[in-house]
Amino acid sequence: MIAVLSIAALAACAEYEERINLIVGLWVIVSPWALHFFANITAIRTNVIVGVIIGVIVAVVAAIEIWLTHGTTPRVTQAR
Repeated sequence: MIAVLSIAALAACAEYEERINLIVGLWVIVSPWALHFFANITAIRTNVIVGVIIGVIVAVVAAIEIWLTHGTTPRVTQAR
């Protein structure tokens, strides 16, 4: 899902892409608990940890992009 959204972002620059990436990143973070992925097998726990780390990275980058795009006010310059 993250890869598809990234390809779509390259194809067409739309304003909703960062918000969707933020939602998907947050879902990747909470999905192990929501879908009960935990088990005693080390490989599954490692995959869950890696998935949560990727979710955090995607959510943080999307939040920064939203903040940089919409959170700053444009500077007014004086015409000479």
